[in-house]
Amino acid sequence: MKLSPAELKLEKDKVQDNKFNQYVKRITLKNVRGFDEEIVEFKTPVTALIGTNGGGKSTILGAVALAYKNVKPSKFFPKSFYGDDSMSDWEIGFELIDKPISKDKNINRTAKFKQMKWRRDSFPERNVVYVEIQRTVPAGELTKFNKFLSGDSIQFEVKNLNPDTIKYCTAVLDKKIEDYKCVINKNDPTSRM
Repeated sequence: MKLSPAELKLEKDKVQDNKFNQYVKRITLKNVRGFDEEIVEFKTPVTALIGTNGGGKSTILGAVALAYKNVKPSKFFPKSFYGDDSMSDWEIGFELIDKPISKDKNINRTAKFKQMKWRRDSFPERNVVYVEIQRTVPAGELTKFNKFLSGDSIQFEVKNLNPDTIKYCTAVLDKKIEDYKCVINKNDPTSRM
């Protein structure tokens, strides 16, 4: 299913007109890895980040995830060792739509890495599902899914993708994915394939 130009316009208009309940509209990366003061805007519900290896795609995705309190910064920006100050003076600014906090206007928040820890005061909460993409490694080479692939599926749950995921991923990938499934390890629900 490919989105028509009219459907694409409708989705862009929803972002522009603040029709979403919660949405990250913009992030500003200051002194974060290779970014001095870079603004990244999200003008559509699905945004593809394309770039070279080491170009900052994962940094941008990690920064976006920090917009919500229940995402631990260490998931995306781990310290190498105790006393590691390589993240000192990192600052990530957010412009968010969050209707439960402010119905009529966007809110701004700033995450800072100061005195060896992240400061994210008054950040909103949101259920964020992070599905790690395993680069281009075939599923059969991922040890955490060997039991599932060998037929021992008792500790795994297979679910259909939700309709929005199918709709937007199909538009970005230009590939039909309605028959794809999500495999979840019951012992570690964050481990998905």
